This record gives sequence, structure tokens and C-alpha cells, in this order.
Amino acid sequence: SYALRRVWTPPVGGVAGGVAIAGRSVITAAAHPGSVPGASYERPATRWPNLRPEEPPRTTLVVLEA
Repeated sequence: SYALRRVWTPPVGGVAGGVAIAGRSVITAAAHPGSVPGASYERPATRWPNLRPEEPPRTTLVVLEA
């Protein structure tokens, strides 16, 4: 949603999943991080969420606290 993009933007190649509001928290997901042309398992466009060279990118639940 537009309001969520003003607070948080998913990693390169990813999309923000659905949004839930729970009290003062916004819950969403970073889905398909690194899905860009030319990216591969050996040469990913990102290492989201851990950013470790030995780990591939993966979908992750994100909680933003107010």
C-alpha cells in the first residue's frame, strides 16, 4: 500500500506482502527478494534478510513497531 511504502520499502527485486495492523505494530512480508533479471542462486541481487554471503535471499516476515 502507498502508506506502507512511505515507512518501509522491500529489498531490491522484492515486493511488500499484505499488511496487518496490530496495536502499534505494522506486520508485512518481504516476498521474492532479489527477483531481478540476471540474478541467480550463485549471484543473487541481494542476500536479504541476513545479508550473509553463504545464505540465499528468502521471504521474511517484517514487523515495524511504532
